[in-house]
Order: sequence, then structure tokens, then C-alpha cells
Amino acid sequence: MPDKDEIDLIINLDHLPFPEREIYSSSSCVLNEKQNSRTRGKKKRRKKQKKTQEIKDDICGHIRQKCDGNAEEYWRSIDIDPLPSGSVTVLNSSGYKMTVKADLTGDGNADIVLFSLTERDQSKSVSLGSIAKIEVICEGDSSQICNGMYSVLIAYPKDVCK
Repeated sequence: MPDKDEIDLIINLDHLPFPEREIYSSSSCVLNEKQNSRTRGKKKRRKKQKKTQEIKDDICGHIRQKCDGNAEEYWRSIDIDPLPSGSVTVLNSSGYKMTVKADLTGDGNADIVLFSLTERDQSKSVSLGSIAKIEVICEGDSSQICNGMYSVLIAYPKDVCK
């Protein structure tokens, strides 16, 4: 402890949780070595970046529609901004041609052909950076029914749903 002649200022810190309740200051130097030793050797703590939680949904279903060339909507996103990313898988269980189309911009038009399935028990998949809607078109005899299955795995940040 410094002599009373050396002390210019004593600050009372009773409210602090450490046992040294007083910091002695002479001129502009802090003389309390115990307090200074606590901070030596410690690295600065970096602020942790807040990690955005992600929601993943796996939407599956059956395809059953007429082979009349008309598009049927099987999935679409509503009020997700930005659009989710995802992958689409379709299985053709019939022998009729299936064309899978998607809306990747959210404008309501499924104007991008992802792939076509022409064989029975054929399946295909694609991964997309954004996806808003999936449609399937079956071509063949309009009196026939094509069938199959689809799966859409989407991912989006937890806090984007309105």
C-alpha cells in the first residue's frame, strides 16, 4: 500500500464485486496491482455474431392428374421473403411424360422447366437457390391418369415469415 504522502486520490468502489474496494491513484497512475493483474493475460472477448436459425421443411405428396397437358400446382411459398432455397425431387410412377416447372422469382409464373421424366419409375432431382412454386404437366392420352410422387425440401431463415 502506498504511503499517505504519495496518495493524491482514493476512490471508494464498494459497489464492485472484487475484494479490492479502493483504487489508489498518484498523479495519473493506478497503483492497485491486484486489479491490473486481473486483466493481464486475458484476450479481448470477441462479440459472437448472431447466428440466424434456419428452418427446413420437407414437403412430400402424391402426383395424380390427367394427361391433358395442363399444369397442376403442387407447392408454392406464401409470404416468405426472401424466397427459400431448396431441392425438388419427382418420381414418375406412370409411363406418361411428366414435365416439372418452377417459379424461381416469385412472380407467379412457373416459367422455368426443371426437368422431364419420360420413363416409368424414373426420378430426378434439382437444387435451387430460390423457389416460389412447383408445377407438373402430364402429357399423353387425355383419358389417362399419370401418377407419381414429389418432395420439396426448402430452407429459410427463422425470422422471415410474416
